[in-house]
Amino acid sequence: MKNVLSLDKKLEIAALSMFAILLGFSIYLYFNLPETIATHFNAVGTADAYGPKSTVFILPGIYLFLQVLMSTISQSADSFNVPVQLTAENKERQLQLGQRFILVLRIVVGFIFLSIEFAAYGLGDKTDDDLTIWLLPIVLLLLTFPIIGYIFLARRVR
Repeated sequence: MKNVLSLDKKLEIAALSMFAILLGFSIYLYFNLPETIATHFNAVGTADAYGPKSTVFILPGIYLFLQVLMSTISQSADSFNVPVQLTAENKERQLQLGQRFILVLRIVVGFIFLSIEFAAYGLGDKTDDDLTIWLLPIVLLLLTFPIIGYIFLARRVR
């Protein structure tokens, strides 16, 4: 049981670290971007709305809200929707897997938000407004792998 707690503690630290990295990158961008920046991109990745550079702090704010929300949800594990029938024998393990899944999602969402900021603004010296093509496939993969992994593990521990 000690290894399980150790892994969860490491995942919690990683999730909180993602917030710190995202916030740090946003601060870096704030001091290195022009006063007006692209704030929205159309379906082909071209900037179609502009605003003040302070908008780089929107994603860290949303991520902090999501961190608190997902952390709160994981504390009320009785409301989890699990892919198998809960029994007295598997309930504790299934809820533990659900809590770990939410921890992993917190990290993944942070990485996605960091990728969005990097794709949109680079390191502050990006000259063209085209959003890089790799962002959507990365987002889809990052969300798909934890979901598939969780379902696989949950069904294996019936």
